[in-house]
Amino acid sequence: MDTIKAIQVFIEVAERESFTQAAEHLNLSRAMVSRYVEYLEQRFAVRLLQRNTRKVTLTLAGEQALIHCRAMLRQQQELYALSSEHQLQGTIRLTMGQFLFDIYFKQILIQFRQQYPQIRIDLLITEEIVDLYDHRIDLAFRISQKFAEGLIAFPLKDIASVLCASPEFLQHNAVHHPQQLNDLPCLVHSAIARQHTWLLTSQQQPQNYMLQTAYSSNEVMTLYQLCLSGQGIAMLPSDLIAQDLEQGTLIQVFAEYHAPDYELCLLYPSRLHLPNIIQLFIAFVKQSFR
Repeated sequence: MDTIKAIQVFIEVAERESFTQAAEHLNLSRAMVSRYVEYLEQRFAVRLLQRNTRKVTLTLAGEQALIHCRAMLRQQQELYALSSEHQLQGTIRLTMGQFLFDIYFKQILIQFRQQYPQIRIDLLITEEIVDLYDHRIDLAFRISQKFAEGLIAFPLKDIASVLCASPEFLQHNAVHHPQQLNDLPCLVHSAIARQHTWLLTSQQQPQNYMLQTAYSSNEVMTLYQLCLSGQGIAMLPSDLIAQDLEQGTLIQVFAEYHAPDYELCLLYPSRLHLPNIIQLFIAFVKQSFR
């Protein structure tokens, strides 16, 4: 039998001096109220209440027990309140690239903190693949086509890639076919720089095209800035350059050739024992991308 519940029942009976009134208040049967009190008396090995036909009174031991039971119940309520309060406090440690922060997550994080100001956000801004366990990362946001084994990956959004260059670059370089990529300066993400190729598809026929890498970087934003400065052709996320394409500060090249699509995914080590604030943040992010 639940000792805490029995203590609650005993306090109610003692304060109302009636099993019947206590039962009505607690929405229990009178027999169940009697069983809870008998359970406490057996547990403490002492008689707590004197019963007669008119009313219920505390024994001397019952008076002492009532003081301690009230204190125990108050402490339990304070512990529950403390636990509930701390469930929405703490720090969430995230990692993502600068591009993801700027385009997607800055506003999401601002809105989340407006709703939950007691939760702190610790950001590791990098496009390097960091070990979530070694760096004590709660959640990672990555754009890729494959991820490390052992991680839970939840897809949030498909992101298309676009080949583009600045008007300044195109004024000085005639760009007609991807085979020219081997002769033109290219701005390449470090994740694929060692391959020295871009995979492009035309008329459902994929083909790797050799590159002349002028710059490689692990940061999309660095490649973006170099592309704006006329330093070469880049493969950039469509969401990053949509406004540039509209305003003409960047121009799509090889439009009939399609670069691979990537998935923006939420990564975390395990579904087991996720703290409440992590579960809350995951749900908030998922809702933001719907």
